[in-house]
Amino acid sequence: MAYSKVLLATIVVIAFLGIASAVNNPVTVDISVTVPFVTQKKSDIVVRGLISCIRDNDKSKWIPLEGATAKLYCPLFQTKSTFADKNGFFLVKLPSDRFSNDCRVYLDSPGPDANDCIVPSDENHGIFGDPITPTKEHPELYQVGPFFYTNPQL
Repeated sequence: MAYSKVLLATIVVIAFLGIASAVNNPVTVDISVTVPFVTQKKSDIVVRGLISCIRDNDKSKWIPLEGATAKLYCPLFQTKSTFADKNGFFLVKLPSDRFSNDCRVYLDSPGPDANDCIVPSDENHGIFGDPITPTKEHPELYQVGPFFYTNPQL
């Protein structure tokens, strides 16, 4: 019994010394919360262009090629454009993390309604690839072309 009284007295003294030491040397507790780093997904880059037909030597007469397509090639990415609309305009989406200054757009297909306008022209680098250039309107909008197909007689 005497042994347990000595043990109890020792515990009380140690607890008292701990409280007294905390008063003289305050303990700081870090209650900050670590927030995981979350990156915001950058939006896609959009490339716009125009595909038309030139049927004779008059290059001022452009006939839009509805349904025509282009291809975008980057070192780490390649994709096909949307089908050109009735005005000949097409779009290509490029994930922003795949963007490179080496990205180029090429003519792909004149579309189903091209009739005799099936020969690709390298005007504006339609065959060998036109580098995409930024527009002034929006930082994630780029442009190429315009691209042309001609008929075999030209």
